[in-house]
Amino acid sequence: MFIAGTASIDNEGAIPPSTVRPRGRIMIKRNIWLLVVSLFIGPAIGAVTFLTLVNIIDGGSASSNASAQAFTDDYWPLVLMFAYVVGWLPAGISAIIMMLVTRFLPTRWLRLITGTVIGAIVSAAYIGLFIFADHTNSMDDFAILGIAALTGGVSALFCIALIELFHPLPKPPVPAS
Repeated sequence: MFIAGTASIDNEGAIPPSTVRPRGRIMIKRNIWLLVVSLFIGPAIGAVTFLTLVNIIDGGSASSNASAQAFTDDYWPLVLMFAYVVGWLPAGISAIIMMLVTRFLPTRWLRLITGTVIGAIVSAAYIGLFIFADHTNSMDDFAILGIAALTGGVSALFCIALIELFHPLPKPPVPAS
């Protein structure tokens, strides 16, 4: 039988409210950190991923790698600013979706994979709103969508990994016998 103010389990195996509330507070703290990390660190990770992709894609082409290196050296501040201007909304939406979904994912690997997929889908959908608004579709549009999905997925993966490292999901209480 459950006695108020204790952390025992009653006869039916239900967890008393006194042990459930701290988990809720921990989840709220974790979710706030997830949103903060996603909004402030996520776009920077997306910018670094984008600049890395530019160097890899241009380095694999027939032209010299000097143009990609010049782009990276000359325009990285603009890319970083653009990443924050454009990336805050998909980062925030991805974080909010992960806040809602996290409690149903029992393992860290499921949370990392789900966060990556959510980040990729939200980023591609957000950029797709701008690309397909002009109704002139080309193969370049799909390449841009792929790059947006990759940057969003990598950014979400790193943000979730940071949260898992510093604010891991609390373990469910073990029933006392």
